[in-house]
Amino acid sequence: LYLALEDNDRRLQNRALKLLEGQQLAYDFDLATEWPRFDEGGLLAIEEWLKDHPLAHLIVIDTLKRVRPHERANSRLYDTDYEALAPLGDLAREYNVCILVIHHTRKADSDDPIDLVSGSLGLTGAADGVLVLKRSRGQADATLHATGRDFEDQEIALRWDAELRGWDMLSEGPKYQRSEARQKVIDVLAASAEAMAPKAVAKVLSREYSAVKKLMWCMAKDGEIHADASGQYTVTGNSGNPGNPVTEEYEASGYPVTRVTPVTTNVIGEDALGDHRSF
Repeated sequence: LYLALEDNDRRLQNRALKLLEGQQLAYDFDLATEWPRFDEGGLLAIEEWLKDHPLAHLIVIDTLKRVRPHERANSRLYDTDYEALAPLGDLAREYNVCILVIHHTRKADSDDPIDLVSGSLGLTGAADGVLVLKRSRGQADATLHATGRDFEDQEIALRWDAELRGWDMLSEGPKYQRSEARQKVIDVLAASAEAMAPKAVAKVLSREYSAVKKLMWCMAKDGEIHADASGQYTVTGNSGNPGNPVTEEYEASGYPVTRVTPVTTNVIGEDALGDHRSF
């Protein structure tokens, strides 16, 4: 079920024709451009749809702003945000389905991707997983930050592929597979003749110390940089720091990347949208 609440039929039709190249959407794909808010029957409508489609695997809500309950007077922002998403988590677990909720990010930048999510920590606290796509305006490259309760934090470098009309994982080498923030840390360490502490790196980058400290800890865990007993860091395998060992795992890995393969349907038809509207 795809709730495209910021689109209309014409836009969806044009998009489907481009993506599917004349093929029709699969028979078990439902979409809607209108849906009631959760406190006005929208949540119940999703549950009824799940009951009617017991084999469903995915629901996409685009965007949260269109369906979240109206704010109650005198309620705390954290509680309001948490209660907006928590019921969806209950439905996802009860019906064993993934519910992907699209939400906006802040305009202000931050070292912590979680802080980029618009709203309070109640939203990210209610979600089992958070994906933040970060891209500078006008740039083709982007970084997908992923964090969740059931998987380790990940940073995936992406590039927009106009031919595929989707995102493709970069495969030009280790530098392109790192996020911009990680690459800046490596550049600072590589340029230094001595090992550096997170506080010194944060000062050079003009970034928050706590965020840089956490990032460098994660990078050391991933084998990108090395920390000595005193908490000083060097680049793993950096020839400028001969005292820094090269791990066998790092040398052998070469940072392999798996290319994303586009998914297509095999149901042919004249109307790309067909009869898939569910509301």
